[in-house]
Amino acid sequence: MERFQYAYGWTTNWSKSLAFILNVPSPPSSLQLPSIPSNPSLPHSISLKSVSVMSSHFEFLRIETNNPDNHFSRLKSLVNSFQFPSLTIPLPFTALRRIIAQSLVSKIRPLLSFHAISDTQAAELDNLISHRIHDYFSFPFHFNSALLSLPLSSFGFDFPSIQRINTSLAVSGLLRDLNHHIPAFKNMATITIADWTCAINNCRYPFDGSSVSSNKPIFRRHTHSLPFTWIVAHSTLSQTNTQIRQTDMSFLFTGDVSLRHLLHALPSTAITPTSANISSLERAHSPALNSFGHWV
Repeated sequence: MERFQYAYGWTTNWSKSLAFILNVPSPPSSLQLPSIPSNPSLPHSISLKSVSVMSSHFEFLRIETNNPDNHFSRLKSLVNSFQFPSLTIPLPFTALRRIIAQSLVSKIRPLLSFHAISDTQAAELDNLISHRIHDYFSFPFHFNSALLSLPLSSFGFDFPSIQRINTSLAVSGLLRDLNHHIPAFKNMATITIADWTCAINNCRYPFDGSSVSSNKPIFRRHTHSLPFTWIVAHSTLSQTNTQIRQTDMSFLFTGDVSLRHLLHALPSTAITPTSANISSLERAHSPALNSFGHWV
């Protein structure tokens, strides 16, 4: 691959490269990886490049995965370091809105699409932007930051809302993962949903029914076992009383699903065996539906 890209003048920036080794005791501080030589007169020789090893976390596109606090600090530094144009007179409010949307929010939005932050952190970013605007105009009072992102029809200033962008990207990212066009990604999402359903949510689909009808943050303590973006999406669905229906439940009739899972999946109005009956069947080594028969 490196030889191919070298023909077009592209080279790997090894100083920016990292190797991630997780769950390995005493990992090395660096690794030697093969590369093309720096001398083009020796095209078939191999040189070794030193790559630093990171074992405390995993990064994708320079964003630490499943670490919203670290990501929030990065976004906060973007807002704090943003510089407004220096002119002799202050810009009008409409021009400032366009500058923030095109120069600041345009940088924050793709970072949020890679990794969401909590609703509280997103609101804090909105509040920080309002403080920056307050300082720019030297207002004698601090206005409510919610007014900044309200539409003009609601007597607001129609600024982009980081909080709304964050939640909408979390939900759209969840839907993209569940219906991904790449089979490997879709399978990983399916496995994650299965773990969430059975290991955490008592065999109930987390994005439908009673799992989203409650506004309690029941899954926020599972940040080490669930994607944080999915937790934000679930919280958004609960707050907006929105559900993601399971349109394909044919797996329930394959015979491999346990009877206890079927008991939780069936509606409460259905005539089902009791939990004690299923426990007796499990002790008799008949935990699944295919223990009694199959469809032909």
